[in-house]
Amino acid sequence: MQTSFRNALSLTLMLLLCLLLEPSPVSAQAGKPLNFQPLLTEAKLALEKRSPSQLNSFAKESAESRFAWFKDTASTKWDLDVFSVKMPTSPTLRYFLTFSKWQTCEAEGDHIYPVYEQNGKPLVGEEIKETDTLGFRVTDHQVKVFPEPEKQFIRLHDRFTLERTSITRNEFCILRISPDFNIKTMTSNGKTLLSFRSGGFIILFPPEEQKAKIDVEYSGKVSHRGSDFIMPEELTLNSYWLPHIARLPVTLTLTTTPPLGWQAMTHGEIISRAKNTDGTWTVTFQNKIPHSILTLDMGKYIVHTKRMQGVNVYLYLRKARAEKQVQELLQETSDSLHWFSTNFAPYPYSRYSVVESAGPFGGALEGYSFATFASGALGAITHEVAHTWWGGMLNCTYTKAMWNESFASFSDNLFRSIKNPPMNRGADTLFASRKRMKDAYSKVPVSQGYSTDSNSHSSVGYGKGSLVLGVLNAELGRATLLRACQTFLKNHALGDVVEWEDFEKVVNQVTGKDYRWFFSQWTERTGLPQPRLESVQAIQEGGNIVVTGSVVQDPKSVYRLRLPLYLEAEAGNSTETIDVTGERTPFRIVAKGNPKLLIVDPKGIIPLAITGDKDVLSHLFGEK
Repeated sequence: MQTSFRNALSLTLMLLLCLLLEPSPVSAQAGKPLNFQPLLTEAKLALEKRSPSQLNSFAKESAESRFAWFKDTASTKWDLDVFSVKMPTSPTLRYFLTFSKWQTCEAEGDHIYPVYEQNGKPLVGEEIKETDTLGFRVTDHQVKVFPEPEKQFIRLHDRFTLERTSITRNEFCILRISPDFNIKTMTSNGKTLLSFRSGGFIILFPPEEQKAKIDVEYSGKVSHRGSDFIMPEELTLNSYWLPHIARLPVTLTLTTTPPLGWQAMTHGEIISRAKNTDGTWTVTFQNKIPHSILTLDMGKYIVHTKRMQGVNVYLYLRKARAEKQVQELLQETSDSLHWFSTNFAPYPYSRYSVVESAGPFGGALEGYSFATFASGALGAITHEVAHTWWGGMLNCTYTKAMWNESFASFSDNLFRSIKNPPMNRGADTLFASRKRMKDAYSKVPVSQGYSTDSNSHSSVGYGKGSLVLGVLNAELGRATLLRACQTFLKNHALGDVVEWEDFEKVVNQVTGKDYRWFFSQWTERTGLPQPRLESVQAIQEGGNIVVTGSVVQDPKSVYRLRLPLYLEAEAGNSTETIDVTGERTPFRIVAKGNPKLLIVDPKGIIPLAITGDKDVLSHLFGEK
C-alpha cells in the first residue's frame, strides 16, 4: 500500500509539472479569439507535400517528429479541423487539431493534437496517441442493430461499459468512431452527458463512477468499396462502427432483426432466436472472449452446414456453388480447425462460419468464430481460421504491429506443409526470387508494421513476419516451435493484447535460452540478409574430394544464420548446415564424387536477398 501511495504521489507531481510547463489553454473570455485558419491551411499543405517541417512555426520547431506520420500515411486526403471543448468545471476552452478520415479496422488511425495559445498564436502540442487511453477503457458492448438496407442506412443503440483504469481522475476520455455515424444522444442513467464531436473523435465527459454504463444512439449511411457497405441484399460492418478506446478488446452482446429472408452473423454463440409475426427472426449473439476487431454481416444467403469433428461448420454463400466445391470448402474449414485445435489450443466455440460477400468487399477478414470473404477469396479459409488463435484468443490492436497476420500466414503454410513438404527449388528459381527480394521489407521493421493501408507495413506484417517464423521453425524444430505457440496461448488470458516481445519471452521460456539476437535481427531491422559465396573450390584430400569456401556478409549488415549448403555430386547429393556468425564463415564439405553444383538453402526457407546480376548464392563447378 505504501509503494502504491508513493507511485500515485509521484505521478500526480509529474502531471502538475507538465501542466506548469505547457502553454496555457485558450480562455473563453480572453478577448480576441485565435485565428486557426493559417494553421489549418499550412497543415493541409504540409500533409499534401509530406513535409512535416513546414509546420515548425506552429509546433515549437519540433514538427518533423510531431508530424512524422505525414511521410508514411497511405493517403494525404484527410479532413482537418480545430474544434473547441468547453470544460465543465471552468470557463476555459480546450482546442484540438484533428486529422480524420474513414478508417478500416486495421488502418493507421486518426490523429489528434491539443492546441495552445502563445503570444496570440496557436501552438500545436504533442499528439495524443491512440494508444494513450487517458485512464479509460471500453470493456463491453450491448448493442441493438436496426438495419434499413433499402436506404443504405442503419440505426444502432449501444450500451457500453466504460471503466476508469488510472488513479488520475481525468475529466474526459477520447472515443473513436467512424465518421459515417451521427450521434443522436449519449446518456448514463438517463442523464445527458457532455460530449464534443469532430470527425472520428468524440470527447466525452463521463460520470465519476469507476465503472459506468453509457447509452449512445446513433445512425448513418455506410458505403465503402472494399470494406463496410449497406446494400439492398447485403450489409457488412467491420471498421469503427462501435465506439472504442485504443482498439482494446471488448466483449459483445448483439441483438438484431434482419429483413425477411436475411440472416445475420457476428461473433460468438447464438444465445436466442425468436420468430416474429411478420416472419422475420430476432437473434441475439454473445461473445465472452474480448476482441479488438468486430464485424457484423447480414444478407440473403444460401446456407450449408455439417457437423465435423465436433464443430458445426457453416457456409453462408451469396452465390450457388457445385456440391463438390461446397464439400471441399466445408472440409478445409473443418480440417484446419481440427489441426489448429490439436496443435495450438482447443477451439473455443461450438460453430465456425464462412460468410461470403457478393458486394464490394475486398479480400477476407477474420471474425474468430467466423470470417468474411469476397467471392474470389475463399482460398484464404485456412488463414482466416488461424486468426481464431492469433488475433482472437490473443488480440492484436493494429496500433503497434500486425504480429497476428504473421502468425496466421505462417500457420496456414505450416498446415499445408504437413501434406506437401517443401521441396528443393532450382538455382534459377531461387535466384529470381532473391533478386525480387533485394528491396523488399526495406522501409519498416516487422515489429513496427501495423497498418494494412500501407503496402510497406502489410508486406512485413503478412510476408516477412511469416518468413521469420519459418526461420524460427527451422532454428528450433517444429516440435519446439509448436510448444512455444501452445505456451504463448497458455500464458495469457483469452482476449489479452500481446505483441512480438511477448512471444520472444515465451521462446526464451520454452527453450531455456536467450533468443534476443534472433528477434533483434529479424523483427527489429529492416531489409534482409545478403550473404554470398566466395572462394568456392574443389580440392583433392587423400581419397576424397572436398569442397571449401566461405560465406561472406557485409560488415555493416551481419546476421546470425544457420544456412543449409546443398551439394550435388556425381555419386550422390548431400546437405551440410553451417552456423554463420560473422563477416566471413569458412565451410568444408566432403563430396560424393565430382561436385556439380552448390546451392545455399535450396528449399528457400531463409529469406535471403541478392543485389546485382550474378547468383552469389550458388556455384556451378567447372565454370570460370
